[in-house]
Amino acid sequence: MLVEVLKEFIILFGELAALFLVISFIVGFLQSKFSNDRLKQILSRGSSITNSIIGATIGLLTPFCTCSTIPLLIGLFQSNAPFGGAMSFLFASPLLNPAVIILFITFFGPKATIIYVSIIFGFSVIAGIILEKMGFKKYIKPIASPKTCCSGCGCGDHTNKSLSPTKAAIANSKDLFKKIFPFLIIVATVGSIIKTLVPNAYVMMLSAGYNEFISVPLAAILGIPMYIRTETMIPIGLVLFEKGLGMGTIIALLVGGAGLSVPELVLLNTIFEKKLAFTIILSIFTVAVTIGIIFNLLY
Repeated sequence: MLVEVLKEFIILFGELAALFLVISFIVGFLQSKFSNDRLKQILSRGSSITNSIIGATIGLLTPFCTCSTIPLLIGLFQSNAPFGGAMSFLFASPLLNPAVIILFITFFGPKATIIYVSIIFGFSVIAGIILEKMGFKKYIKPIASPKTCCSGCGCGDHTNKSLSPTKAAIANSKDLFKKIFPFLIIVATVGSIIKTLVPNAYVMMLSAGYNEFISVPLAAILGIPMYIRTETMIPIGLVLFEKGLGMGTIIALLVGGAGLSVPELVLLNTIFEKKLAFTIILSIFTVAVTIGIIFNLLY
């Protein structure tokens, strides 16, 4: 059994290490092209619908986690960027980025990736439009820029601007890989143990009697305090899926954890009134449950 665990660990760690080296290079290159000021300029154009689409698209293209998204969101508000577009960016950024998409395609295939991206992107655009039309902008508190809650995690706008885009991307790749290395060890260890030692029947018990209408909302709620990095949850999710846990339950856990973590809740409370903060929580929970049920029905 130990030999099998070690074998699975080496395979999974090797796959993840190779992927993250490539992904982190892409992350660094994108960060050199998308400075905070540049994002504000791109976002401040067109109608509310156009701005929300642009905001969600920026979230799709930029490699930010929830914690680095909040300070950038504050910068957008301080520069009077369109509210709807900024909110669409807030929803899309931690759940849609190049790293997530590459990993999703690698582990779950093109079909699942297209479904996931389409639902999350559509939700981000619609949520931004609705919040702006309903006048939720008035619930923004007087803003003072807080420190990011994940300082040193390797996400956000940390690129060395004195280097060329390629050299900056290589430097970022090395730096991010060093910082993510302990997480890769943990992910590979957990994934190999689950795949080798945990019985399929036990994993399937976690799906609450195969009732997606119970397991999916529960997973969405449980994901919030876990503060899951989307990139590290995806390979573990594949192992759980192979063991029999419903795909929708896994996706709901991922969206709940990556889209709405405890650190993000604390930061949201510092910039939004309770009504808007609660609306954001309800929105993330709703999309997590919705996409989870859809995936359980399709898979």
